[in-house]
Amino acid sequence: MPTWISDAEYKDLGYPQMDPKFRDREWHRKQLQLDSTDPRHNPNLNRDQSDPEFWYHAARRPFNKALLRTEQHWNARREVWLKQFEQVRDMNQRRELFSDLLEDTPADVKRLVTPILHYSITMNVIVGFLEKAEKAGRALSEVLTDEENLNVLRGIRDKIDADGDKAAEDMLAEYDARSRLLAADRQEQAEEEEQERKVADVTTLAQIMNWGQKCKKDGLVEWEQGNYAEARASWRQAHDTLRPFQAADKETNELLFELHAAVLKNLSQACMKLGYWNEACKASTLATQLCPEDHKAWFRRACALEGLGNLDEAERCLQMIDECSVGRPDRGRIAKDTQAKREKLQALREREQASLKKSMEKAICRSVFSEDRKAGTWEGCNLIQGC
Repeated sequence: MPTWISDAEYKDLGYPQMDPKFRDREWHRKQLQLDSTDPRHNPNLNRDQSDPEFWYHAARRPFNKALLRTEQHWNARREVWLKQFEQVRDMNQRRELFSDLLEDTPADVKRLVTPILHYSITMNVIVGFLEKAEKAGRALSEVLTDEENLNVLRGIRDKIDADGDKAAEDMLAEYDARSRLLAADRQEQAEEEEQERKVADVTTLAQIMNWGQKCKKDGLVEWEQGNYAEARASWRQAHDTLRPFQAADKETNELLFELHAAVLKNLSQACMKLGYWNEACKASTLATQLCPEDHKAWFRRACALEGLGNLDEAERCLQMIDECSVGRPDRGRIAKDTQAKREKLQALREREQASLKKSMEKAICRSVFSEDRKAGTWEGCNLIQGC
């Protein structure tokens, strides 16, 4: 943990929190002593550095992992800074360009836009108009004179004239929020399009499968220690590594898909533990696609759907488990687990129906559905006990 920044500032910047003992020099001294004398504490003591496990184990050490997470966060922040710098520089260049382009627009448009051109919200909107003009093969001056676009600019001008900088900031915040939603949708669509795997050569397959195994083991170690967020991060890393590739031959492909499905099942479990139900559902769904006969993958999906409240689809997953378990020696145990899950789903349905019934009774009690209902009228309360 750096000494040039306070703990509060370190936390405000979003860096992952480190164990306070990492600041203790005495703790580090004891760790170094144990590392150099006790192979139970340091399995790398008698291991050659050319062994991949040497570096894998070193990366699993809590202090080293904390340093790695900190560096990853710093790199992510740096990427954001660079993007922001590029955006500011691009915006300044476009502002000069727009000033020249506005010379060709009618005088009323100039009077409308020029006083608010220095606001970011205005620039973002005009950038959208410019992109629209380029796609349509029209001049920006023509697009700006469209009545619909003029109404947008008039709305911005009226709000800024009324409330000043605060109105501009509020509109920019709303614009950014909508842009993030659109970007998230585009990213999700791009991920779906990238699901088609590329055929990798033998060397690449060996590398990605070794790395996938390493990340899977890292996640298991963290899971056993109760570090569910770290386990999720490790399994997510394994998933990102394995997702883009496939093998040329069927046998190797089955091994790759089996490893990937195992990682996805673990990832789904970690996401459910942390309450990330949508991600858990996506991971388990992909696992069922990779290994349709894997009953554990279907069970993970059923649990994720239960968390999302989709009980009917969860029931269908349990039916798939029944089909997958035919002929298995542990079919009895699997049937017992699915029956327990069915009973839980039924209990949830009954609870939901009871809650709905109670809500309807209250609504009837308050004459919500009455045609001549008046505010504050409580007629009909005597029809239901307990109102």
